[in-house]
Amino acid sequence: MRAGGAGVVYDASFYFEGGGRFVSDIYMILGGFSLSMPADAAEPTFPTHDVNLFDPMPDKVKSLFKFLDEPWQNVAGSVWIAEQGKQPRIEHNANLVAR
Repeated sequence: MRAGGAGVVYDASFYFEGGGRFVSDIYMILGGFSLSMPADAAEPTFPTHDVNLFDPMPDKVKSLFKFLDEPWQNVAGSVWIAEQGKQPRIEHNANLVAR
């Protein structure tokens, strides 16, 4: 998480079943998030595409949005982890907190 041109920026990695990975900066918006596609961005990290999520939203997705909606002071140094077949968990590493 860091400050960006349009607010708080999250570094996100999406891994797809069957292989493949997409890495992007994301910004939280009402009902979803915005991605930054560098080839389409007016400036680095600027959001370019909205992803709207609709109810019913899976519990893991709700958990992620709850985590990302927390004030940064509460989650600095924390990582939200979701693994198939397991409940999401949050781990904290003080080394991830900017000083």
